[in-house]
Amino acid sequence: MFQANNDTRKFHILLAAISVAAVVARLLVCANLYSSCPLVAHPPQGVDMRTYLRYSAQILRGEYSGPLYYQPFYYVVFLPLVRLFGDGVWTVLVAQSLLGGGTVYLVGWCAALIRGRATGLIAAGLLAFAKLPLLYVSFALIATLNAFLVALLAWLVLAAMLTRSSPKTSLPLWGASGGVCAALILSRANAVTFVPAVCALIFIASPYITGKGLLQRRIATLTVFFLCCLAPMAPFCLYNTWVTGELSGPSTGGGANLALADNPESPPGTLHNTDTSRYWIATADRTPVWKRVISWAWDKPLAFAELAFRKLLLFWDSGEIYDNLELARKSISKSLPLRFSGIIPSAVLLMGFPAMLILFGKRLWRNRGTTMLSLMIGLFWLGIGLARNESRYRVTIFPLLAICAAIVAVECFKVAVRKRGVARTVLALVIAAFAVFEMFPLYRGHLEKNVLRLAYPQGVMVKLGGKTLLFDHGPRPFGGWTPVALKTGALVEKKFSESPGANATFQIPLICRKRRLKIMVNGKLFYLTPKQDGLNTFLVRGFPVRGSVVNLKLVDVPQDGVAFLVDRQRDFARTAINGEIAAGELVCRLVLPSKPPKNIRR
Repeated sequence: MFQANNDTRKFHILLAAISVAAVVARLLVCANLYSSCPLVAHPPQGVDMRTYLRYSAQILRGEYSGPLYYQPFYYVVFLPLVRLFGDGVWTVLVAQSLLGGGTVYLVGWCAALIRGRATGLIAAGLLAFAKLPLLYVSFALIATLNAFLVALLAWLVLAAMLTRSSPKTSLPLWGASGGVCAALILSRANAVTFVPAVCALIFIASPYITGKGLLQRRIATLTVFFLCCLAPMAPFCLYNTWVTGELSGPSTGGGANLALADNPESPPGTLHNTDTSRYWIATADRTPVWKRVISWAWDKPLAFAELAFRKLLLFWDSGEIYDNLELARKSISKSLPLRFSGIIPSAVLLMGFPAMLILFGKRLWRNRGTTMLSLMIGLFWLGIGLARNESRYRVTIFPLLAICAAIVAVECFKVAVRKRGVARTVLALVIAAFAVFEMFPLYRGHLEKNVLRLAYPQGVMVKLGGKTLLFDHGPRPFGGWTPVALKTGALVEKKFSESPGANATFQIPLICRKRRLKIMVNGKLFYLTPKQDGLNTFLVRGFPVRGSVVNLKLVDVPQDGVAFLVDRQRDFARTAINGEIAAGELVCRLVLPSKPPKNIRR
């Protein structure tokens, strides 16, 4: 830790000034979005902000009942405490702005402990004016609180590892780290990945858990850490167990989140409810979602691993997944305070970690601070493989990424001065830029379809109770759905791996005008009536069976045609348009009645 001297005081004064500037910038953004974006002041029904504010108000009035569906720390602890000082939304915005400033200060301090004061000031500046942390302060979401907790956890762990006093001083710091881990887990379940990171640091990095009595000291430190981690979660688990009548964790919504993130129809990011996730959630009382996920992973290990891999790639992509904030996208794009203060794009922070790994190599593990960064960021990233990517979850780790980016910036300056190691530095920056800007688009555009052709050679088949879905296309979010306009007389042929059978339903989305369509399906004429201009989904039943092929002929459609959707990220060579194999698969599906067991007579 720093000794008290003039340089240290100057550093903390400068760090405090950057933190105050961060608070001011956040308050300006909050004021602008509060007046221009209804999602800030009056979030509509169905979004998480409205739910959190409503639940916290009910808890303050003593009116809340029922189980805790969401991870509870934000709306059971943080929001009620903040709203004691005022019930308006502005109280929350001010509190989160102050948390943002505190996060900046802690990040600067941590970076200084790891690689010096210059690194600390750069890290603080990067986080203070990073666009995404500035944006999320304005909304009643867990992002700002979680980022603060991660910065606090990093500071506590560093203090425990670097303290020069007795083990009696470091032990309370490890215990406090356990309490912060509990708060993180109670805010977002996949933050549990910080627990093994801290455990590893207790074993390999603490100077006082070495030498005589090594095993006993490790066990004692781990015991304190785990007790402090488990104790804050116990009341929430007991409450949910009492309310539901069965053993439960701190939230009851884990199954729903797992169903949304890990099913055969899941995209690698954003919230996307599908037929599969809806069925899994609706039947979770009979078959827990985790059992269905394990069953799918066992039956289709390559498909499960490919989805996890796609999520891991998407985590480093420079694009943002706003999800809950989609309704506010227009206001966000027009916000002048956000535009002028949020000058650091996410890509700058994201490039820091891979660049640091390449620049330091083996040296990374000789420094306790960079060891901590690598373990915490790496394990959090791997935890995303079982969750879903959204910007509000990724921003959690931005404090640590800011430190990495600052370390790389200082290292680049040293290389430029010494003029040694230039090639390695340039290579590290090029690889980091590739990981952030090109890696996911490259995989998505060129490799994904080849891997999924191996994972699903017969197409995707999902059994949902009394029916089975059979299709070849991927999800719409992060998919390759492309409209293909066709006019009267056009022919579309779609092959499936199984014959539809007499009771099958053919489901197909079309983009068209609100005018009746005449389409021949396997030689039988059907009249389809759109409900609106634009995208309509049609269900066709009672069409003739011709093996495993469904032929569509446009008999009479509007003069400007009808657009079929073709997924360019799937290629099983089972779709033909006007006699030519299409570069993709038709977005459609068969709904087949499930076959009864052979020992039951119909």
